[in-house]
Amino acid sequence: MASNVTPHNPTIPAGLTTFTYEVKSAAVSGTTATVVFRINADGTPVTLNAAAAGGSASLTGYTGGPSFLLAYALDQEGVSPVDYNNLGLANGQPKTVSIADLRDTNKALTVGTLSAPDASGYYTATILSAFPADAKLRSVGLQGYFTQVSPAGARHAISVVKAVTGDTVRRKVIDSAKCAKCHEWFEGHGGNRVYEVQLCVQCHVPGMTTSGRGATDAYMNGLDPASATYATLTSWGVDPTVANAALALPQLTNNFKDMIHGIHAGKDRTEPFRDARDFRNALTLVDAGKIGFPGILNNCQSCHTYNGYDGVPAKTLASRQEADNGVFLNGTNRTPADAKAALATINDDDMMTTPFTASCVSCHDSSAAKAHMTLNGGQVLVKRTTLNSAAESCAVCHGASAEFAPSKVH
Repeated sequence: MASNVTPHNPTIPAGLTTFTYEVKSAAVSGTTATVVFRINADGTPVTLNAAAAGGSASLTGYTGGPSFLLAYALDQEGVSPVDYNNLGLANGQPKTVSIADLRDTNKALTVGTLSAPDASGYYTATILSAFPADAKLRSVGLQGYFTQVSPAGARHAISVVKAVTGDTVRRKVIDSAKCAKCHEWFEGHGGNRVYEVQLCVQCHVPGMTTSGRGATDAYMNGLDPASATYATLTSWGVDPTVANAALALPQLTNNFKDMIHGIHAGKDRTEPFRDARDFRNALTLVDAGKIGFPGILNNCQSCHTYNGYDGVPAKTLASRQEADNGVFLNGTNRTPADAKAALATINDDDMMTTPFTASCVSCHDSSAAKAHMTLNGGQVLVKRTTLNSAAESCAVCHGASAEFAPSKVH
């Protein structure tokens, strides 16, 4: 039986609690966010443990607990972007603040505070330094879960997202319910990000690039030759036994639109989509060249909303394919530490792909397709200093009402 109710698994194990999250409102004054939220257990609002000094369980009988994701956009590349970019944060990753930290009175002046619940069970979280003062497109996500069983197998709560009052709401082009037709209950990152695509795009921003090249020699050289990870690396032409082995790993954008197109295109691509991530000194490898899409690949409404795939809107940011701080790609005596450092900042030498082109080349990656894109102003793997997204003329033929709009040719 599944741990969560799905169309094909309507019966779930007894004894586990179903948690649901609600963010009623999110407001910002200066750089401080005020978030009104509620957590329900089997439909009834929970009462969190009172704030106290030091770390303690947020809810009696459970460990772990949810946290807030704080995504935003700052002006970049001469535009006010329609994407989150979380500019100024390492690899474009948003700030995370846990409910446990907000309950810790020792952190009241550095992190924030959590109120007592009101009569309807809503709490007010006051989060300090939540966003830069001039940020736009701000939103608050509530993610994560209370641990009910150990090890894996907990019933994970669906993530929720709320735009800050008065801010533009980030466009919605994917219907999360459609993901469930194949994935049933999609859980990313250990069950911390569940089901809601609008939460995925808070982290998977245009500036996010895979991190696998930061894996240490101690990790790489210590891999078991009989392991699946070792076998995959070998098939990719990576020798885990040599010095600086991780530098041979592929690096590519994790911008959501490009990454998901690349993974779903799978074995239909000319060049396989290979994703390597280094997290907590362990590699996660995605070899999409072995993936076959279980539906009709050119039926965009398999995933998209009915009007969510007719081109790329103006002020969409270019995608960072490779991170280079002037040392990593162009230097000598490079190390995994150099590769990891390059991820932390926006760099002139980053290798970029223009936004419309990035969406298309994630599936249409043949030499002929790339030549067509570049002939019409697209750029693939160019330095940030030579990036010219405004020169893309893709929309002339492939815009929403054009002769070859995506909705007409897919």
